[in-house]
Amino acid sequence: MEQTFLVEEMTTREYQDRVAEAPAVLLPLGSIEVLGTHGPLGADYLVSRSVPVLVARQTGCLVAPSIPYGDTLELSDWPGTICVPTDVLEGYYYAVAKSYLTKGSAKRLVFLSFHSLNNNAVNAVCRRLKHEGHQVFSVDWWKTVGQNCADLLEDQKNGYGHGGEMSTSVVMTICPELVKPEQAQNEMPHEILKYYAKYLMNSGSPFVAYGNFHDYCHSGAWGDISQASAEKGAELIRRAVDAISGFLAESFESSP
Repeated sequence: MEQTFLVEEMTTREYQDRVAEAPAVLLPLGSIEVLGTHGPLGADYLVSRSVPVLVARQTGCLVAPSIPYGDTLELSDWPGTICVPTDVLEGYYYAVAKSYLTKGSAKRLVFLSFHSLNNNAVNAVCRRLKHEGHQVFSVDWWKTVGQNCADLLEDQKNGYGHGGEMSTSVVMTICPELVKPEQAQNEMPHEILKYYAKYLMNSGSPFVAYGNFHDYCHSGAWGDISQASAEKGAELIRRAVDAISGFLAESFESSP
């Protein structure tokens, strides 16, 4: 029987022994949000409960319980999407992180975000924790997947889009029974997305134009998912997990 990496499955004594040996604790961050007409509202959260264990197996890290809710302001008009404001998340993330790093005796903490907009809060918290003398890191899951999947996507134009071929394939691997491909609208994004793509936050441009997902699409997703598959998702997950594990190995070795 495989030894658990999940903090919630350990007794306090087991945790105390394991955290003393672990290089870090992973803190997964999910969200509950629309994923078009074909994907489950909890896609990010469900992936955040499965992938971190794969990273833990390669790195020896422990995995904290995933925080399910996130900053989904730009998608919050769709039914079922739950939005927690960034300032509230900052306080929540900081309190959880501080507990692991002090009373929890973790050597390091890694925020593993499965919803990119959570990074607004993560960055503020990590800067504060670093100033206090803690070792902290952050990983953007979907950005990692996107940087390692170009040769696998049939829909090169929109396959990276929200609820597109890339993310749908990953969700198909994690929870295939919850994806409804026959209900997908395979919507192409609005023409104005070309403009927003140049000026979104973190685009690298010095200029920022603020939009929301109603500016980009009707259904809460875009792209053709007809070529999405669980097999493709498994390879996407493998590549991303390897990339994350490599980053963490380098970081743990380089950090005092």
